[in-house]
Amino acid sequence: VINKDIGKFILDEDGTELPFNKQANTFFNLPEISIKKYSMYGKNHSNNGPAVISTILTSLKSKYPEIYTYINSFDFNGTGDVVISFDRKTKIYANERILIEHFRFLDEFRKTQSLHHVLSNYSTIDLRVDNQIIVKTDT
Repeated sequence: VINKDIGKFILDEDGTELPFNKQANTFFNLPEISIKKYSMYGKNHSNNGPAVISTILTSLKSKYPEIYTYINSFDFNGTGDVVISFDRKTKIYANERILIEHFRFLDEFRKTQSLHHVLSNYSTIDLRVDNQIIVKTDT
C-alpha cells in the first residue's frame, strides 16, 4: 500500500497502481509504503518511482521471504534512508540506493544468530554503516 498526497493505492508487482481496498489490504497483510517527495523515488526525482520500488520490493519478497513477511512498513523519508518497521517492534535503517544489498546483509546476520536471537528481539538495527550492523536490544 502506497501513501501519496492524493490518497492510498495498492502497488501491484508490475508497478501498476490499483485502487486501495481495505479488505485486500487486510487479507494480504500488505506493508505500507511512504515515499516522501525528496526520496530518490519521490516526485521531485523520478516519475517512475512506484514502478522501481515495485521491482525492488518484488525482489526482496522473493529473495528474503523470512524477513519480508514480517515487514509492516517502508518509509522512504527523503534523506536517502529507508526506515523499515519489522514485526511492529523493530526499526531497521537502510540506505535506499542499496536496499537489496542491505537485505542480503540482514539475512546473513539473521542466519548467524542462534535460534533465540531473532530480528524482533532488537529495537533497532542499523545497516547504513559500511561493513557493520549496529543493533540495540530491547531493555
